[in-house]
Amino acid sequence: MDILSGRKQEYVEADPCDYLGEHGCLFPDDLRPYDCVAFICPHLKKAMSSQEMRQVRRLLRRLSLHYNALIDTSLRRLR
Repeated sequence: MDILSGRKQEYVEADPCDYLGEHGCLFPDDLRPYDCVAFICPHLKKAMSSQEMRQVRRLLRRLSLHYNALIDTSLRRLR
């Protein structure tokens, strides 16, 4: 929303994540937003081998299936 309203610039490849600290993500593991977990920034891509990238993408597909099932179940219960 910040980008659409003009308050924030679009992501630039050279810019690291706002929440990336010296030792990794500043969010606690159990509070990290799904979109952050599922996003592989260019900095991570450069740091991983092609085998690691394949494994991460495979795991992210599995995570996405479980995440979507959780959201679907939650929405059904709200109705």
